[in-house]
Amino acid sequence: MLAAQKASFTAAMPESLSVRTDRIDRAIHLAQNNTELPKPYVGTDKHLGYPALASILKLRPDFLVGTGDNVYYDTPKEPRAQSIAELRQKWHEQFVQPRYHDLFAVVPTYWEIDDHDYRIDDGDNSGDHEPSVALAQRMMREQLPYAPMGDTTTKTYRTHRVSKDLQIWFVENRMYRSDNNSTDDTAAVAKANGARVVFESFNQIAASRNAAGRAARGDWLVFVDADTQVTPKLFREMMRAMVRNDCLGGGCPVKFDSGPWLGRQSVTVWNMAARVMRWAAGSFLFCRASAFHELGGFSPDFFAGEEVDYCIRLNRLGRRLAKRMVYLNEPVISSGRKVKALFTWQNVGHGLQAIATSGDALKQRVNCMYWYDPVR
Repeated sequence: MLAAQKASFTAAMPESLSVRTDRIDRAIHLAQNNTELPKPYVGTDKHLGYPALASILKLRPDFLVGTGDNVYYDTPKEPRAQSIAELRQKWHEQFVQPRYHDLFAVVPTYWEIDDHDYRIDDGDNSGDHEPSVALAQRMMREQLPYAPMGDTTTKTYRTHRVSKDLQIWFVENRMYRSDNNSTDDTAAVAKANGARVVFESFNQIAASRNAAGRAARGDWLVFVDADTQVTPKLFREMMRAMVRNDCLGGGCPVKFDSGPWLGRQSVTVWNMAARVMRWAAGSFLFCRASAFHELGGFSPDFFAGEEVDYCIRLNRLGRRLAKRMVYLNEPVISSGRKVKALFTWQNVGHGLQAIATSGDALKQRVNCMYWYDPVR
């Protein structure tokens, strides 16, 4: 299961690739740089933001990368942004515009900085001009948050040396993978792809989900099974739901990518019930982190079906907070390898027993062994 962080991340300009500002005459730079500017735009839609943002939104991209110079601290010449208040004003005046809001509400974003939104034109970590290196880095972490406030140790980029002639720098992404006594290479693969692996020794689905949920530090948590695929379309639909004030969490229909035809069709019954009851399948469930912590996560009483109990409690909390669970339209794609193994007379009997006991049968591991079979 994965618990995703916020959708915005940042990457710092590697010092080895930057231009040294000690080659620049500071007096000449301040006197001549960026002084020949056209008159400001005065159109009636100026308050909405850049028209290009609306054009980008129409294309419905999977994500947007801000590749630097997102704001200009050193333009115009007077006043140049140098203090904390002035630097913040640059970001706030731009990101408050409606076209930015419309785009960011539905499109995940990744961020890099360059020179103008770090210090000055052609600037890096050298030189005694304002803003200082410390202030510039502080503002980058504040306005493009990729780690908790006050964290100054987490790297803002990742790099991979391909050969002696090529080194690649990556925008950073972070997610949490809960290792629940896995015997394969799951943890190693997750680490290699930049995930933080959280070990949970107690072999239980609820315990594994809770370990990842407690470790994650974002405002939203997204739980995804390792054999499940989240399409870009589903991710965008989830992001649109997250920005709504009345959304507490949600789920979506489940679709198997293979398996017996009858088994694949049977999930339709679950999808219909989940839509009516506002439940989320454990393979894809998202919720506010505050709700997760208030409810104490998934109940450790259940060895299966813990997501149903959790959604019932989420819906109850939502009614109290005037928020609700949403059911998305785009399905999540789950592995069909489990379908054939699931439909046995023994498992059917356990399912009927769970219904007859209102879920109490799922509190006994012996009735849920299918979910803990390492070869399924």
